[in-house]
Amino acid sequence: MEPDEWPSRRALRGETVSPGIDFIYTADDGLELWMRVAAAPFLSAEGKSVGAVVVMQDITALKQAENTESLLTRELQHRTGNLLAVVQAIAHRTLAGDRSLEEARAGFEARLHALARTHRKLTKSKWTGVSLNEVVRSELEPFAARTRIDGVDLTLSPQHAQNLSLAVHELATNAVKYGALSRSEGYVDISWGVTANGKGNVLKFQWQERGGPAVVRPERHGFGTSLLNAIFAGARIEYAPEGLSCEIDLLM
Repeated sequence: MEPDEWPSRRALRGETVSPGIDFIYTADDGLELWMRVAAAPFLSAEGKSVGAVVVMQDITALKQAENTESLLTRELQHRTGNLLAVVQAIAHRTLAGDRSLEEARAGFEARLHALARTHRKLTKSKWTGVSLNEVVRSELEPFAARTRIDGVDLTLSPQHAQNLSLAVHELATNAVKYGALSRSEGYVDISWGVTANGKGNVLKFQWQERGGPAVVRPERHGFGTSLLNAIFAGARIEYAPEGLSCEIDLLM
């Protein structure tokens, strides 16, 4: 700012500077503070400017709040866009094919409920992430007595939580219709661990069904398989006669 443009100089010329001018002030200790300075002329009885009244305010907290609000707004727009894209993809794939409208509607609603459960958990955590254990147990709650879960305690990012909740939902749905959970003696083992590679930590997630009917490889991929392959490029599904298995590698 040029010296002649300083609020005090402008006030001496008879100009009121309000709401003020914002600038960054660097304190002696190196701390940067946002300041706002306003000024007004001090007038004589004849109405001439004989001085200036200058007010300086520390607005660092206000600027930080504005930056946080802007960041949250951009993040919300990003997450909303991602969520709508996922819902659109689910709707498109669910309503495609030769299934009846009633079947398609039921499948679509179930997948939306899976997304909503994870979304509620993320909202409760203020979008810091959700425990993988919590995601798995939430999706498999109706079959808790027939599932064995073993894995390290870790927190998933919002995107990973959303994707894995959909994956577990699809695997459970398939197990109820055709796999281990379609028989009273069937059960599912779910386990995971984290290993390191050259790019970072990798989550290795495993789903193994036992005790169900003999598995037959399907002639065509259903929505669940297509979804898994679309979300997780490294997903591996094995149709062993003794039980379907799925392995997912996820870079953390």
